[in-house]
Amino acid sequence: ISSEEVEPIGCQKTSILFATERNEPGSLNRILSLFSHDNINLTKILSRPSKSTLGDYIFHIDLNGCPSQPKVKSCLEKVERECSYFKRLGSYIIMELNS
Repeated sequence: ISSEEVEPIGCQKTSILFATERNEPGSLNRILSLFSHDNINLTKILSRPSKSTLGDYIFHIDLNGCPSQPKVKSCLEKVERECSYFKRLGSYIIMELNS
């Protein structure tokens, strides 16, 4: 995982953290629909209490792609605008092991 941009080589994944703007029905769905609309596959979704306000959650998502790819970059920018908190943890390459 690196904070620097990497060239898309092989299978790339990116990890992000975010919190929705409001804690109300449909807030998470609005964020997830941005990924669906841009045809970006999510491989992991976790939620954890934010520990700052009762009922607020931080979401951890892993997605296929990296921010150097235009559609991923554009989608992450849209997600960030819709969130009260957003942090890109980094991108990494999945190496396949030969049997």
